Amino acid sequence: MKRKAILVLIMMLCLVGTAYAAVFIAPTSSSTISGSKLYNVTTKMAAPVNCSISGSSALNGDSASFFLYNTTSWLNTTRVTTTEEDAADWTFSGTCYNSTYNATSGVGSEAITAISSVIIDNTAPTAPTLTCESEYNNNEDIQYAVTGSGTTACTIYFGANDYAMTHSGDTCTYTVAKNAPADSNYELYATATDGTNTSTSSKCTIRIDALPSGDNTAINIEVASQQAAKQKSGKMVFIIAAVFIVIYLIYKKK
Repeated sequence: MKRKAILVLIMMLCLVGTAYAAVFIAPTSSSTISGSKLYNVTTKMAAPVNCSISGSSALNGDSASFFLYNTTSWLNTTRVTTTEEDAADWTFSGTCYNSTYNATSGVGSEAITAISSVIIDNTAPTAPTLTCESEYNNNEDIQYAVTGSGTTACTIYFGANDYAMTHSGDTCTYTVAKNAPADSNYELYATATDGTNTSTSSKCTIRIDALPSGDNTAINIEVASQQAAKQKSGKMVFIIAAVFIVIYLIYKKK
């Protein structure tokens, strides 16, 4: 009897020390979802009633919250993924409950193991738009209009030169700087991405004039050097010519 009592006690202690976690059957980490998606969770708790699910994306700042309900086999629900914004970094986690749930003690609840890097991919972002100017100067902003809710990042292109833009709300902005890019004529365009798809704006030809002539020290030095060299060369020619004339006059008198 003592042995049986000890075994029962050991089993009870093992059960107390065992923590179960509910698990997503679908979707799974790094999976891609779109359209109507069935979310499934399996749990080892007795007679589960529902699961509270929360999700978020750091790339687009969007979040989601919904419930899964007990069916014959799983806790599940079908959710239209277009409710969330497209991104490639969605994470989902949550908690399942049964009828004995106690908010104070936590009895009757079971955490769901989180999944990450879930890709929600329904549509490509709207292409950026810009009223193009013929010339942009130093510290001047180039602002493309985008659909902020479907955009996570933008890139601007000056020909083959590309720069990251600042995305805020429905605008992507790039501030022209000296030699970024260098002063010249360029074919300008921009792209918007939601982390899964990319859209490209129309193109236009512009000129960057960010470096004022007064600041172009290298060019000024080169011009000054060329002028000095020309003046020195002219003086040398004059001196040589004068020497030949003097020699000629001396020999002529003899």
